[in-house]
Amino acid sequence: MNILHWFRTHKFTDAEQLIIMYLVLIMLGVAVVGALGFFGNRPRHTARNACINQLRMIEGAKEQWGLEHHMEVVNTPTPEDLFGLSGYMKFTPTCPSSGSNYFIGTLGERPRCSVPGHSL
Repeated sequence: MNILHWFRTHKFTDAEQLIIMYLVLIMLGVAVVGALGFFGNRPRHTARNACINQLRMIEGAKEQWGLEHHMEVVNTPTPEDLFGLSGYMKFTPTCPSSGSNYFIGTLGERPRCSVPGHSL
């Protein structure tokens, strides 16, 4: 006996219909919540993660500059020292969310972004 045939020919009571309806709604709810969790925050988190990775790259470039030029933690590199063909990074990074430049700071400071939540 085929299950679909049984569902078509079986006379369901009101309680059975209610249970089946609830099960279908629960399955749809789980699918919607899963889809929202997977797709909902992805662009915001992607831009944040890209920004944080660029902050790490800037910090590494600052440390390399400080080591090669025998600088102390109070010295501040200029963007020309870090970025460009003669620098430690080929491009000047900007935040993917706001498009603004990063605050480089001294060797003792971590680089910062102007967007809240984008920090090392």
